[in-house]
Amino acid sequence: MGGTYVNSSGSSSTLTVRIKYGATTLYGDATQGFASGANTMAWVLDFTLGASATNAQRMNGRFEVSENSQAATTGFGDLSIATGSKGGSMNSPLRGTSAIDSTAVQTLLVTIQHSQSSASTSISKELVIAELIQ
Repeated sequence: MGGTYVNSSGSSSTLTVRIKYGATTLYGDATQGFASGANTMAWVLDFTLGASATNAQRMNGRFEVSENSQAATTGFGDLSIATGSKGGSMNSPLRGTSAIDSTAVQTLLVTIQHSQSSASTSISKELVIAELIQ
């Protein structure tokens, strides 16, 4: 999934990412603070949830947010950033486990929450692809 993120609130803001399966949170953490800026940032969350048994799940993935001090010539995101070289961007692998009974109906829930309430801070989900492979 992916979309855009804007923080022009005048202060730093973090995002808390949570991935839940059934009653278990597979992953949850807050990002670094993103400085306020006028540019729209691109973000992507990509993960795979697999099972080695009906009650043993594993999740691996990646969450990335582009830097907001430089804009792309077209679109959003900045390719001039080397991974891990600038403090205004974020790029991290994710991993989590659960022991939920997958023979019963379960909900897969992804949330991204702002650390502050501001009309000048917004995140939009513009694309989601989900695929069940059996």
